[in-house]
Amino acid sequence: MTASDANSAAVASVNPAGTDGASPAGPHPDPPAIPKKAKNQNIRVSPAVLDAAGKDGEELLRSLHSTAAALTQTDAEERARTVGPNEVAQERRQGWPVRLLKIIRNPLVILLATLSAVSFSTGDARAGTVMAAMVVLSVALRFIQEARRTRLRQSSRP
Repeated sequence: MTASDANSAAVASVNPAGTDGASPAGPHPDPPAIPKKAKNQNIRVSPAVLDAAGKDGEELLRSLHSTAAALTQTDAEERARTVGPNEVAQERRQGWPVRLLKIIRNPLVILLATLSAVSFSTGDARAGTVMAAMVVLSVALRFIQEARRTRLRQSSRP
C-alpha cells in the first residue's frame, strides 16, 4: 500500500460514533514538508509570535485589540506612531572578521590545520606546507565566494 492509499484509507475510515474521520471544519491537511536546508538553519522567532501562534482566532484578536472587521484608518495610524512601521526585519550584515571565523570553524579546515601542525612538529615540513596551503586556499576561496554572493544579494534587493 502506498502512502497516498494509506492517507485516503485513513480519511475514509469510520470512527466508533459512525461518522467519518473528518472534523467539523473539514479534514486536516498534511503539514507541509520542511526542506532539508531549513531544518539545519537556526531560525529565531519572537516570543510574541510564538504566543500568538498558540491562541485561537478570537482570543488572538482580543489580545491585539482588534476585530475581524480590521482596523480603522485612525487606529492604524495611531499604532504606526506607537509601535512603528509594519516592516519585515532585514538580515543583519556581518563584518568580514565574523564571516572569516565562521569559515575557519569548518571541521575540514580544523582537521587540516591540526594535521599540518603535527606534520611540522614531527619534522615533515613538506607535508605540513602542503596541508597549510590547502587550508589557506580553501578558506580564501570560500571567503571570496561568500563575499560575492553577499554583494549580489544586496544589489538585487529593491
